[in-house]
This record gives sequence, structure tokens and C-alpha cells, in this order.
Amino acid sequence: MNTVIQSAKLGPVSIDPDRLLTFPEGIPGFRTVKQYTLVNNDKGHPFFGSRRWKILSWPLW
Repeated sequence: MNTVIQSAKLGPVSIDPDRLLTFPEGIPGFRTVKQYTLVNNDKGHPFFGSRRWKILSWPLW
């Protein structure tokens, strides 16, 4: 069952829980944020975004 996350940049995004990337120790600067996902914006550009914080997302290109 897909999960919907709210992204400040992309709006609501439906993701498959199997596509979540988990960093048990977090990532540098965001130690308390453990789960992320890769999604595409409406132009097909990939973003790396947090499942927990809607303001955390970075373009990957």
C-alpha cells in the first residue's frame, strides 16, 4: 500500500514503502531524519526527499 508524503516543492507524492531508503544513523546535518525516497518532479527530474519533513528535498541532476 502506497504512502502519501507532503513535499514543499512537489506537493503530495505517493510512494511505495518498498522504495524508502533508510539511514539508521541519519545523514550528516539531519541525524534524526532516517527515511528518504527518490521521486521525480513533473518534468521527470529526480529529487531526494525526506518522508518525515516536507521541507527536506534536494534535486539530483
